[in-house]
Amino acid sequence: MTLLDMLLKTLITFIILYGLCRILGKKLISQMTFFDFVAGVTLGSISASFLFTNNIPIYVGLASLIFFALLSLVLDISSMKWLRFQKIANGEPSIIIQNGKIREKEMIRARLTMNELLFLLRKKNAFYLDEVELAIFETDGTLSVLKKVQNQPVTKIESQTHLYSLPRGITKTVIKDGKVIHENLEQAGKDEAWLLSVLKANGMVDVSQVSIAQVDELGKVYIDRKDE
Repeated sequence: MTLLDMLLKTLITFIILYGLCRILGKKLISQMTFFDFVAGVTLGSISASFLFTNNIPIYVGLASLIFFALLSLVLDISSMKWLRFQKIANGEPSIIIQNGKIREKEMIRARLTMNELLFLLRKKNAFYLDEVELAIFETDGTLSVLKKVQNQPVTKIESQTHLYSLPRGITKTVIKDGKVIHENLEQAGKDEAWLLSVLKANGMVDVSQVSIAQVDELGKVYIDRKDE
């Protein structure tokens, strides 16, 4: 293959691929679901395969590219028309926190660890679990968070009353997945005797019953019991 042939092949591929991506829509670059991600990667792989392989005629490669794009478009339209097909193609959002309670079974189903959940919450400016009313793990891997009413941003009218709360500082996770994190407990200025007394006051006799427990610098404690 000469340099001119290669440049011509690249130009034709670029024009076709650009047109196909425009037809498929902007979901390939934003709000991507798992299916959209796979479609985007596959289109790129098909383009690279026949672009750098001499024994594949250009019309065969372009036909394969167009056919796959059409399949993606048909599946995308089908998921818009039929709800059941949409669930199969894109999956469903998972409610990870509901009414302030962490749903461990949904976390397992979504293969989401506690550390990952805390990370995603922090990205939504939710640094304290006790402030979260609802958290939904979306099909594109993002987390949608609804804070409790008392923890939502202060309105202009509310700010005129000058009711400001004290800063709560950095929260420490002292129990995670039924195990005490002694380092964090020590940094919070607490000991196991204090921790057990708090658990007892909340109707629990052992740390193995706790999914996660946190304490902030004001001494406010959040405890989430494991699902029975």
